[in-house]
Amino acid sequence: MKRAIYIVLVLSLWFFPVKTRPADIYGINTHVWGPSVLEKVKEANIGWIRVDADWNEIEKNKGIFDFGRLDDAINFAVKKKLKILLILAYTPSWANGGKDKSFPPLDVSYWRRFVSKTVKRYKGKVHYWAIWNEPNLKDFFSGNPRDYLDKILIPAGQEIRAVDPDSKIVAPEISYSTSPESRWDTYMKTVLNKGKKFIDIVSIHIYDNRGADAIMKKIEEGDEVYPSVVNIKTITGYGDKELWLTETGWSTDVVSEDIQATNYLNLLKRVLNSTSVDKIFFYEIKDIENVSHYGILRSDNTPKKAYYTYKNFIANESDFIENNDDENERKKACAYNSFLYYNKDLLENLRKEKKKLLFSKGNTLKENVDFYYELSREYNSFFNKNPDLKKEFSKLLLLWGKTYLSSGKGVYKEENRKLFRRTLVFLNKVKVRISDPEKKKEISRGISLLEIYSTSSPEKIFYDLKTNLNLMDIIKNRK
Repeated sequence: MKRAIYIVLVLSLWFFPVKTRPADIYGINTHVWGPSVLEKVKEANIGWIRVDADWNEIEKNKGIFDFGRLDDAINFAVKKKLKILLILAYTPSWANGGKDKSFPPLDVSYWRRFVSKTVKRYKGKVHYWAIWNEPNLKDFFSGNPRDYLDKILIPAGQEIRAVDPDSKIVAPEISYSTSPESRWDTYMKTVLNKGKKFIDIVSIHIYDNRGADAIMKKIEEGDEVYPSVVNIKTITGYGDKELWLTETGWSTDVVSEDIQATNYLNLLKRVLNSTSVDKIFFYEIKDIENVSHYGILRSDNTPKKAYYTYKNFIANESDFIENNDDENERKKACAYNSFLYYNKDLLENLRKEKKKLLFSKGNTLKENVDFYYELSREYNSFFNKNPDLKKEFSKLLLLWGKTYLSSGKGVYKEENRKLFRRTLVFLNKVKVRISDPEKKKEISRGISLLEIYSTSSPEKIFYDLKTNLNLMDIIKNRK
């Protein structure tokens, strides 16, 4: 009976083939590489790229802007449906008195002009903006946290909000690398406390050659010297904000290519099953000859083992869900993020439901999550072979999500009956194309039940849907 209930609403809030989730959480740093490299990103189904918009390169001479290379990269990425995190950083020497790029501008208006011009140029193509790169390291920013706030983050944030208020600001992009005189946690606390109006997503960079466990411990637990990143988020009032790990990785001139690949796999598994990290960007897509060996492509564009590890992990994500955690919290997070992929316009409202969704008590939600992954594996190949139904399903899921959000507000009635009927039509199409006799029986049972619900009170059904996240309790009461 339970299987039929989930098929009725195609898992209502939960079920969507896991294969579609990659664009939601998996990313890589690409600098400003061109189509041949970005095509490799697309082939691996990596959904996000972190791209450099270096002020010192774009406006080398005052008032003369050259966006050529960046335009090519952005336009190709948009064409390939890659999501972009664009980094605004680094001062041209003419703007800081002839110093190197790490020094802030002498006149903040020049920085404001660059930010405004760049955001206007890519509005509609870029929706996420990172403000500077590792400002707590002297190689990248010669100033203290107050300088970063007053001369970089706040002015940039004001310009971004003015030009494109719907876009998101990712900061402070600091490095976990630390020293007694420059603690990462002190820096982050200062910036988060003072920059609240201009940070939508908290970001950090963490490298550790000991591997995935060491990185996740820094994020989730901390150690005897430093608190966890999660703790800093919480005490500064950012507990409900996303955390993005926007740089991490291993250089193959320090570890072997086999170890790099193993570390990728281990960290991907940890992030997938984590409630703390919402997005990961590995550093980086390609080696820079005689400079960097962090790439998963060599400098001649040939893949290292880690490239295939990343690609295969994304393609087979559901195989890496942990099934033995009693609390079940990590799997809840996976299911939550999976649901959001095709419903991005619901993201902000649904985030308000996140705590209830992730920390609900009782067996009902645990059963939902377990069953979500079981059905994901079973139906993934079917939807991939029927892209028209996958697209139709994503629209249906969006409508169910909107109905979920409006539950209890007296806005359903006949409109919701139409949604029942539309779902019935969809399930009948699925039934025709399903060849497995057992799955065909499941669909048939689901259709029969949905026909019954079509004559029931929508108010009653949707109130229970909001309360229980599925119709299981309704069915139990009908027995």
